[in-house]
Amino acid sequence: MGRDSLMLMDFVIRPYEASDRDVVLRFTPRISEGVAPWLDHDDVVGAFVGFAEHDVDRPASDEAVVLVAESSQGDVAGFATAQVQSTGPGSVRSTSGWLR
Repeated sequence: MGRDSLMLMDFVIRPYEASDRDVVLRFTPRISEGVAPWLDHDDVVGAFVGFAEHDVDRPASDEAVVLVAESSQGDVAGFATAQVQSTGPGSVRSTSGWLR
């Protein structure tokens, strides 16, 4: 386990790598579970896929991160994103975009 990874139970939390892209994007339809029934499911899934693609395709920076949870067998079991956002002059906060 590298210094940029965290062992949690039987999972390692590590930075996203480009080779994780396809499996991470396969999680995005599940993010739409529980949305309002009057919304068009396909539109909601399409929006979530677009948001996730944006997050995983942007260059790494000090203000945004994508992390993956990897099982002890080496399978990606989930992902999370976080970014720093300005909330006004001299004020910032970190937000989590995805937990799946």
